[in-house]
Amino acid sequence: MSLLRAIQEAVVAQINGHEYFAGEEDSGQRAILALSEAKKDAVGKIGETIAKIGACVIVGIARAPVKSPNLRGPRFEDARLVCACHENVLVNRGASGTGEPCIAIAEAVARLLHLWTPTDGEGEEEQALCGPLRVTDILPDESSPTLSYQVILAFAAGFDPSGEIARSTE
Repeated sequence: MSLLRAIQEAVVAQINGHEYFAGEEDSGQRAILALSEAKKDAVGKIGETIAKIGACVIVGIARAPVKSPNLRGPRFEDARLVCACHENVLVNRGASGTGEPCIAIAEAVARLLHLWTPTDGEGEEEQALCGPLRVTDILPDESSPTLSYQVILAFAAGFDPSGEIARSTE
């Protein structure tokens, strides 16, 4: 799997694994689902999720500009990842929704991910995929048809210059 995609998927797993987003079936709390923008059916899944439970988090594909193109690697010193929190207010604040306002979801994403370091797995062999994520902004997204806030995360990452370049087996 690509480095940037692995970071994105680690963020999705971190969000979905946290109790705030998981909800509690016993108490009737609906889960707030995090989805990866890279999924082939992301657009349909986003619309379906917002229509059904009223809120979700879309983890975008990272932008990774190279600041020092003459260094081996390359290194991405100011890569950015956007977690877009969407809410259909009528559904979300109704009986079938999560009840959590979009801004509260964005703040929960920011608190959960700020200074967290994505890894490639669990156990003794896990490796950091990048430096710690840093929240740089929480911004309203007026271009979205739903109520939406973007949580902007910055991080540093890069490739091992001695690493092999090979096709993914996934």
